[in-house]
Amino acid sequence: MGVSVVPETVKLTGTTRCASPEDQDVLERRIGEICAGVGAATGAEIMVEYRRVYPPLLNHEAQTDAAVAIAREFFGDEAVCDNMPGAMGAEDFSFFLQKVPGCYLRAGLRDAQHTSNLHAPTFDYNDRTLGPTAALLAEIAEKRLEALAKGAC
Repeated sequence: MGVSVVPETVKLTGTTRCASPEDQDVLERRIGEICAGVGAATGAEIMVEYRRVYPPLLNHEAQTDAAVAIAREFFGDEAVCDNMPGAMGAEDFSFFLQKVPGCYLRAGLRDAQHTSNLHAPTFDYNDRTLGPTAALLAEIAEKRLEALAKGAC
């Protein structure tokens, strides 16, 4: 028979990802409640430190609608996907979107030779997308500045 050794202290860490600040509130509250219940049931002292490092990335509707319309004009309807499911990655751009209305875009990089995910060690950037992506961003900037000058933004 083996001997079990139970440590005096344990540190458990992890991350949470969510789609809205309200979901983040629920996660923080529920983790605290669950830990309090486990502590009460086992007699363990549980301390919870919940840090909000990255906010959810939330595009603004008007800026997203404008960017999608411009991308459709630029590339055609079939090349633009405006209903992708939300992703749970952490993104620095979410901090900008908390201060200034905007839209986070994803450029299509995959083809038969470029199939790895962005953070995979085998990722190889598809250089053929640089020109079209830069041209689209310039087009968006130009059209949005024109709309702003007309008071339409």
